[in-house]
Amino acid sequence: RHGHKIPPPGVAPRRGPKEKYVNSVLRTPKSAICPSRTESASAGQDRRQGRLMTSRHVRTPIMAPLLLTVSVVIILFMRHGDSLKFWSRAAENPSNTHRALRLQRDVAEEKESLVESKERRAQENPKEISYAAFGTSNTWGAGVKDLDRETDVYPKLLSPNAANLSVRASGPGTPAMCLMSMSGGFGSDALYDVIIIEYHNRMLDEVDIVALYIFVDRLKKRFPDALVVFVRTWYIVGMIGYADPAYGSWVDIKQWNRIAGADTPPFHSDQFAKKFIRSVEDGFQWMWRNSLLRRDENLSQIASSVGAEIISLPRPENAVDFLSYLQYFAPDAHHLSIEGHKEIARRVAKIVDRVGIHQNPRLGSWDDAGYDFCLNWRRTGECPLKFQGAGVEIENWRPKNYALSFPFPTGGEIFFANPTNVPLDLYVDFMANGPLPSYYPLTEITVEYLNTEKGIMQLKPVYIDPGEYWEVHCTKPALIGTVPPGEYALHIRPVEPGKEYPFRVVGVNLAEPRIRFDTPEVHLVEPAECADVQQMQDTSAYLPRDQLTLSHYADPKTTSVKTHRSTDHAKVVAYVCNHVFTS
Repeated sequence: RHGHKIPPPGVAPRRGPKEKYVNSVLRTPKSAICPSRTESASAGQDRRQGRLMTSRHVRTPIMAPLLLTVSVVIILFMRHGDSLKFWSRAAENPSNTHRALRLQRDVAEEKESLVESKERRAQENPKEISYAAFGTSNTWGAGVKDLDRETDVYPKLLSPNAANLSVRASGPGTPAMCLMSMSGGFGSDALYDVIIIEYHNRMLDEVDIVALYIFVDRLKKRFPDALVVFVRTWYIVGMIGYADPAYGSWVDIKQWNRIAGADTPPFHSDQFAKKFIRSVEDGFQWMWRNSLLRRDENLSQIASSVGAEIISLPRPENAVDFLSYLQYFAPDAHHLSIEGHKEIARRVAKIVDRVGIHQNPRLGSWDDAGYDFCLNWRRTGECPLKFQGAGVEIENWRPKNYALSFPFPTGGEIFFANPTNVPLDLYVDFMANGPLPSYYPLTEITVEYLNTEKGIMQLKPVYIDPGEYWEVHCTKPALIGTVPPGEYALHIRPVEPGKEYPFRVVGVNLAEPRIRFDTPEVHLVEPAECADVQQMQDTSAYLPRDQLTLSHYADPKTTSVKTHRSTDHAKVVAYVCNHVFTS
């Protein structure tokens, strides 16, 4: 499907009127500035028959007027004269800075509907193929000390001009929410021949699975003719272990290496190889974790839904044989080594050679794919949003890692705006860690609508739980609520004392409600629920799910009331009722 040429449309694509910037920006009180869901079979049939899928598929009437004001969001929450860095640019490509020294009235028109692109340069030079990669820390290039992210990671091995849009310590929720921003933002005509997706290791949690469906759906609407290739990876630490009743149902190989014998030799050393071989001789039954097959199945279903290809990093059938595959892994036995990146690149290249690329691909409209406006400052420490609060500051908490930190108990505010004429979902990117207990505090988030004519209105507070059950330190999105057009103050207040670190925020995002996905770390606690938890004082953390007396909780992402019972939610309710509502 990628090697043939689609006939041109019978009529010229419809174009909207030239858009103008709105020459106004949010004015807020003086404060510190940060230093800085799947293409259907019928859609595929449409494409094969050479028909264009236009914006007629968008039923809602609000999208047309959205185009008239969406360009102003490109200067999202900026102060006049500030430097704007979009999500992907700020997060991973700090050299590509979008300047907005003043608002321009004449801007490029947004291409409504799917439009025929210019002849691809690949026709003139078959070797010049446009690649983009979305993924985790593996694709980003973590784990190897001397790895050069500009030359040694597999996207760059395929092409030095590849767009590596991967993000460390994140999952598919990031591109599901921020695809437009990551692809260059509104007005960008970036067009990719091959798109590589690496989220296999995140295919267990329902939240990540749903987010990946949303992401590939948006992706195929924007890049309908791109060859999509999923990468199936694996790793040693976390996927290989054995059953031992003395330590619970599962002992990971990393844990075994620590507790077996006096030494903890590195995975790539001869000492570790000898130690592992002795364990096999002693009768250890090394096996794959059951979750590996579930990951494989979930990824295959998603890839099938969009007609994508899958390539796999070589792995043994039996876990006990993994020593011969250590060359593909970094010293941590989790991330890819340079040889691992080379192997992924070789396998992707074979798929491209076999399948081919579309010689005249179309570019979809964000009208169909969905709009988003995301800002993230984790990699640069630079953010155009205003903030205030005692002790609130940009913290360089690890080399090349920054966050806006909110200390207990005062917290502070971030000022932002929805300058469009439609409601948008507000997400906050925050840092989470595990295993429990987290060293980040439970935090209350309140959104105030600042409108001098109607007065100050406030959304109900929600609570973010930054704790994870497994060993991880990552960025997660939290859906706070839907905000109508207007100016806002985002109040962030940690409510849990005794934590090692403050609550850390690394991004603020706006996205259309139709591309919404679940963020279970966000809890809405109603005062009426406090009566329910009275019976669970001092035991909420230990009650099994079926004994919880909480019969419902309101979901801040919808107007419905769920009947699902969650032990995590019960814990948050108990804490808020006992320590927040009473304070």
